[in-house]
Amino acid sequence: MKTVIRIGVIACLGLVSILAALAYSQAASPWAFFANRSDHSCALTSAGKAYCWGNNPSGVLGNDSNEPRKIPTPVSGNLSFSSISPGINHTCAITKEGKAYCWGRNDRSQIGMTSNASDVHVPTPVQGDLVFSSISAGYFHTCGLVTGGKAYCWGAGFNGELGSDPRETNLPSAVKGNLSFSSIIAGRSLSCGLTLEGKAYCWGANSMYQFGNGSTSDEFKPQAVGNDIVFLSITVGELHVCGISKDNKAYCWGSGRKGKLGNGSALDDSSNPKPLEVLGNHRFTSISASIRHTCALTPEGQAYCWGSNANMQLGVPVADDMAPVAVAVKTELRFSSIHAANGFTCAVALDKHIYCWGNNDYGQLGDDSTKSRIKPDVVEEP
Repeated sequence: MKTVIRIGVIACLGLVSILAALAYSQAASPWAFFANRSDHSCALTSAGKAYCWGNNPSGVLGNDSNEPRKIPTPVSGNLSFSSISPGINHTCAITKEGKAYCWGRNDRSQIGMTSNASDVHVPTPVQGDLVFSSISAGYFHTCGLVTGGKAYCWGAGFNGELGSDPRETNLPSAVKGNLSFSSIIAGRSLSCGLTLEGKAYCWGANSMYQFGNGSTSDEFKPQAVGNDIVFLSITVGELHVCGISKDNKAYCWGSGRKGKLGNGSALDDSSNPKPLEVLGNHRFTSISASIRHTCALTPEGQAYCWGSNANMQLGVPVADDMAPVAVAVKTELRFSSIHAANGFTCAVALDKHIYCWGNNDYGQLGDDSTKSRIKPDVVEEP
């Protein structure tokens, strides 16, 4: 009789768990925007309230502390943002009125403040009266677009990543050339932009063919990516760049270490001097590159990843902890966007709930734990 009762209790508890999970999946998501980079993530509610979680060096979470957070934690201040961009050591966002704010590390003027205070723990306005339509926080620099697509960058520019002559500036400086961009991304000593016509340009460090034009020379002004591909979107990793073409093919170029180019090679010295199609004959609608892996979504919302799997960031077991070709993330979930970061991956499901998998040393999966996971796990919600 006790055995029967015990089995009955276990069955009931299991049913309760299933019903609870089902109820959660049917609950409306508060999230309207998501982004991640390095070891932390940030999201915006439909009202523009910012939340961040994960590692918190130099106050990148914007909650007036340096302590990591395992669940989404409100960013200080009563600001309403339209977009947010976590960088490596700092975070930036723009308000619905187009005012830029940044916080975190500022030793290279990347916050855009008058002074070079080392750390800024709360959102601080970027100097000047520019009205931004988008913003991207990189390693030690930041870039943004104003209405009309004109690009401005600030922070450290020793390799030309500001797209202008200053080696360092705390005031937004116009990128050289008469180009209008639809999007811009600040990476590691590199910046890339996509014009309104779908032409990709990059500037800054280029030792591993990051420009995709066969050159390895650094440049202080935008350089056209080779092969005359018309892109719908581009993404910048640490030493590689990828994009989705107008016909929904994925292309990558630059360093191919750990297989992150998806070209079948995982050698440390492998590279693509020019854009090369990712193997597998897949069609993708979006793509995201990180330090050692890359992920993309099909038109149906199925997630694929390739590159290093040392932290289970590919979402599926693979031999030798790396996959030099695209592999499907093991999940029935379908996503509207995907975001590769340092050793982990997140994606926004069709119902707008956020799921993450991979390394969780600092709570960057947002599930109130530090347990790393190979399967997508839902981020806790406020």
